[in-house]
Amino acid sequence: MVISCMPHVLNRSRWRVKDGGVSFWWDRWSNMDPLGDRRLLVEQPNILIKDLKNDNGWSENMIEEVVGSDQVGEVLTKLGNIETGKDRLIWAESLDGNFFAKRAWEATRRQGQISHWHE
Repeated sequence: MVISCMPHVLNRSRWRVKDGGVSFWWDRWSNMDPLGDRRLLVEQPNILIKDLKNDNGWSENMIEEVVGSDQVGEVLTKLGNIETGKDRLIWAESLDGNFFAKRAWEATRRQGQISHWHE
C-alpha cells in the first residue's frame, strides 16, 4: 500500500537545487514537470544542472546550447541564484518544503463524495 503511493508522492516533490547533481532534463527541479517531458528529442540527455555553471554563475551560452535561445530566460528564472550545499528533495505541496505523512495522505488519497447524515 505505501509503496503504491510513492509515484504520487514523487510527483508532488521537486528538487531544491544547490550543488546541481540532479538531471537537467529528467528531474523535477522547478514547479513544472521535468523539461524532458516537453520535448520529442533531447540533446545531451545525461546533462546535470551543475554542468550549466561556470566560474561566474549560470552559463547562458551553455544553457542556450542545450535549450535554444528562446528558452534561456525561462530556464535562468527557474534556476534562480546559485546556492551551496547538497540538493534536497522537497515536498512541493507545502510552503516550507517539509514532508509530513498527513499532507501526503491528503494529497494522494482518493476521496469519495461527501455524505450528509441526517440526525
